[in-house]
Amino acid sequence: MDERDTLSMSRVAADFGISRRQVYRLLATKQLRIHKGRIAESSYRKVIREHPELIAYSKLPRERREWLVINGYPDPRLKVKRPGTKGILD
Repeated sequence: MDERDTLSMSRVAADFGISRRQVYRLLATKQLRIHKGRIAESSYRKVIREHPELIAYSKLPRERREWLVINGYPDPRLKVKRPGTKGILD
């Protein structure tokens, strides 16, 4: 795991629509894991998929909600077209 596989506390707070204090609570309850002083991306994605109740989803702007849905947040009401690779590899 390197720097690209970790996120700052501020980034996680902004993405989840919560305070930094709440991010620290998620760390204390082991919902999120820390690696070299930053949040491990694997635990971040796990929260998105398995603990959506921890995210202040309704307070987030549409773009951020779409991003969360693409990354596993369960919202059947929001229809999001997943990005494809067509054209990138041509």
